[in-house]
Amino acid sequence: MDQRKQIISIFFFALFLFVIYQLLRIFSPFAKVVFWAAILTFAFYPLYQLFHKSVKNRNAAAFLTTFCIFLLVIPPSLFVLSNLVTQTLELYQKAKIYVRGEGIESIIQTILSFPWFQNIQDKIPNSNLLKEYLSNLLLRNTHLAAKFATAHLGLVTKNIFLILFNIFLTVILTFFFLRDGEKIYRFIYELTPLEEKDRKIVFSKINDAFSGVIRGQLITSITQGLLAGLTFFFLRLPAPLFFGFATFVTSTIPITGASTVWVPFTFYLFLTQQTPKAISLAIIGTFVISLSDNLIKPILIGEKTKIPVFLLFLGILGGLHAYGVTGVFLGPVFITLFFALIKIYQDQYSHLK
Repeated sequence: MDQRKQIISIFFFALFLFVIYQLLRIFSPFAKVVFWAAILTFAFYPLYQLFHKSVKNRNAAAFLTTFCIFLLVIPPSLFVLSNLVTQTLELYQKAKIYVRGEGIESIIQTILSFPWFQNIQDKIPNSNLLKEYLSNLLLRNTHLAAKFATAHLGLVTKNIFLILFNIFLTVILTFFFLRDGEKIYRFIYELTPLEEKDRKIVFSKINDAFSGVIRGQLITSITQGLLAGLTFFFLRLPAPLFFGFATFVTSTIPITGASTVWVPFTFYLFLTQQTPKAISLAIIGTFVISLSDNLIKPILIGEKTKIPVFLLFLGILGGLHAYGVTGVFLGPVFITLFFALIKIYQDQYSHLK
């Protein structure tokens, strides 16, 4: 009888794993849609709870929250995408005209006029090589940026139906995740084969990590992107939307963050003898744009996850490398989960040595 039960158990788990594998294959094309729907649900769940307290109906609260998410995310995203492509192409054309004119020559002369550059200048047999190198570098980089933008615009045009379908699926899934979020959470919680106190530790850590990273990183990135865009706009610098979006993206990069955008542009302004704007951008970039990261992120992420700052940076950087944009969220979560499992091991199994 025991042997028969063992065979039945082996067959059950083999069949169970096989079915899970097939389900993963079936739903893998929608993995990104499910992930972003889950991210949106988690980010806006406090709003859902607020609506639920008022209307006392899960369907109505989920619908109102989903509608707010749609208005807050979809139209601005489409607006930013269309204007971003336009400003990138304009930047490319201006850079090409600048290089073909006397712009690079002016920058070269400015660089060569610096006292600290005199020794380097003496070691360069032909300064035209430097001019040619910088011209090619600027043209190549702007060409790559324009090519990237036009390629993505082409992809958007070609796959407009697929994009709209994915947006539709994301909205629908977000509605159901909001409405049935507690049931889904409880189902996964009960299904996890751990002791009750261990489950509480693991799920509490994961919840804190997602809460801190999702809300913290999103709020930080949006804040820095807005600050950079407004700074470029009020200083009358070119393509404020482009550089605001670039700051939004680069704010996820550990250590350099938003300075990846405003520091090189500050040097450009100095080299083109726009000193007042350069000084203004350097001051605002240091004490407003970049400082906001140091104020917001430790409060919203570090306090929630209890991860040391250097590990948080490595987790985000490694997550970006391993999973792309989603790695910004997954990296810190896996680190948090690792420490939770270490604690469970110490409590449950370390005495077995």
